[in-house]
Amino acid sequence: MTVNDSSHFSSSLFGFQVMKIADTGADIVRIIVQGKKEADACFEITNSLVQKNFNIPLVADIHFAPFVALRVAECFDKIRINPGNFGTFSTNNFF
Repeated sequence: MTVNDSSHFSSSLFGFQVMKIADTGADIVRIIVQGKKEADACFEITNSLVQKNFNIPLVADIHFAPFVALRVAECFDKIRINPGNFGTFSTNNFF
């Protein structure tokens, strides 16, 4: 898992961390993605890694923002959510 504060999200810094984690032998890399700015940067991270021939599955760690999960699902391999952060089934307020 990357260790940067995602409120200071930089696609180049996260891309560097992902490459470093991959080089140490990790099977996947998890990145906390908290908002729209971070979700948009995920595309840059993915594109940067592809250009540098890094092919490691990326997992977005999402809390409280279903729209972010939907956005990141377009470019990451997996989405990790905490269902308790997305409303309840009885009120159907997921989106």
